[in-house]
Amino acid sequence: MPKTSQLQRRTRAANVVAGIQKRLPRDETYSLNGKAYSHEELAAFFQAQVDALDAIRSARAVLASAVAKERAVSRRVTARVPSFRDLIAQRFGMRPDALSDFGWTVPKKPGPKTVAGKLAGVEKARATRKARAPRD
Repeated sequence: MPKTSQLQRRTRAANVVAGIQKRLPRDETYSLNGKAYSHEELAAFFQAQVDALDAIRSARAVLASAVAKERAVSRRVTARVPSFRDLIAQRFGMRPDALSDFGWTVPKKPGPKTVAGKLAGVEKARATRKARAPRD
């Protein structure tokens, strides 16, 4: 049995409420699964599903709006971090204690290249090029 979408469930429940309001007499009671319901209780029973699905829709809209706002703020903050880091480095230098207060670490300096290290790099590059070369 296929799953029904929220829109289908909402439409179905709203149609049932409309049908109850239009077709069923208000002064009667209706029995469902051994329980008696008044006209208003019966309509409220199905209206509860409509209300719950409407609440989900509005909550998702609020969430989408909040996510869009956070992404916009994040883009602005991310764009200014390098400039701010430079400002902090100029003011305090590249001291680890000053940078750690902002959650940053001192960039590592590359070590000296030895002949063996350079040779290993060249061999790795050749192996990569060979592995990625198109095969005919």
